[in-house]
Amino acid sequence: MSTTRTSVVFTVALGLAALVACGTASEVGAQATVDGGAVDGGGPKEGGAAGDGGSCPEDEMAAILSATNQAQVDATTQLRANLSDPRATTLAEKMLTDHSLLLEQLQGAMRAGAIAPRTSGVAQAIADSAARDRTAIAASTSMDSAYADDEVLWHLRDQALLDAVVAPAVSGSRLAFVATSMQNLEKQHVALALALQAELDTTCH
Repeated sequence: MSTTRTSVVFTVALGLAALVACGTASEVGAQATVDGGAVDGGGPKEGGAAGDGGSCPEDEMAAILSATNQAQVDATTQLRANLSDPRATTLAEKMLTDHSLLLEQLQGAMRAGAIAPRTSGVAQAIADSAARDRTAIAASTSMDSAYADDEVLWHLRDQALLDAVVAPAVSGSRLAFVATSMQNLEKQHVALALALQAELDTTCH
């Protein structure tokens, strides 16, 4: 799990770096109110051009939302057939269903707001680390446990990115509903992944 943990920690570090930039832009934007324009400084709002209003525009946040959900869909699609414990399979099926629905919500919001996702360093790091994690899980001698461990790490990472980076940047935009829906689901998913992890940890029973 050392490789997996390293890739996840690397991704979270990138997320925190983005937070510094987003936080600065939000603080500046919050000081000014322009009639008919964006107020929070977290990126262009509905009808705004990409790149206007700060260092964290909607298109980059859309890419992060897409990457986090697609990573879950890809992981469960690839791994679920090889999971042996029915409890792990049940969690994988829920992850696939929930994150597929979130992707549909996101795609609808992007179409309605004419938002084109632009891959940022954070979004690319999520995709890259997810690919490495899937390979590591598939090669594990205890695949169910490895999957449970990674589900905990993935969702803690995604929860941190949503709370600290994405949600503040998309406040008041078409992506806000998607971010809120995902925040609510991530709380459930963390609890489910932790429960599975504990159930599969035979050394503690």
